[in-house]
Amino acid sequence: MAQFFLLFCLLLINLSYAGSAPTPINSPTAVTQDTEKLTITADELDYIPASNISNAKGHARAEKGEGNERQILTADEFIVHFKEQPKDGKPESKTNNSSSGQDIETIDAKDNVIMVKGDLVMTAEKCVYSSEMAKDPKKADQIDCQGNVSVTKGGHLIKGDEGTVNLKTGIYTVKKSPFSKRKRVEAFIQTQSSDKKVRT
Repeated sequence: MAQFFLLFCLLLINLSYAGSAPTPINSPTAVTQDTEKLTITADELDYIPASNISNAKGHARAEKGEGNERQILTADEFIVHFKEQPKDGKPESKTNNSSSGQDIETIDAKDNVIMVKGDLVMTAEKCVYSSEMAKDPKKADQIDCQGNVSVTKGGHLIKGDEGTVNLKTGIYTVKKSPFSKRKRVEAFIQTQSSDKKVRT
């Protein structure tokens, strides 16, 4: 009788496990985290713990994403600002993994700055890229540039002193600086017949 009761209990346990499928290892979340990894390379890299920053000098390059979502930022020099660690010392989420094991918050790019995503290309003298870890959620995945800014997309070109591109929505703005000698923002619209220059 005792043996029969034990076999009955084991049968119930096996049935209960058979009814719940195991969680797959290769989940979409894990793939997304891998593709969203932000990689930085340069001729020279150093990390300053006291300031929680890293300097990337010489052919600095930041890259993330794949296919049409691929983003590439290049410049002569980067200053990489890492997200502050919690007081308990435990790292937060690792969406933008770095060699130091910290999340990247912003990147200050200086001299010969070029940002490319798909057919959108922005050039400037200096830019600040804010990652998804930025303190201000409104600036997440956004780049703000100054100095001889030009934005090219779909064959159209816009020139100004300041520019902002939201890399999630693709919306960009180019403005004239109040201290600039430039009279107005210039837009070069490509048509089938010829190029047209528009001052805005």
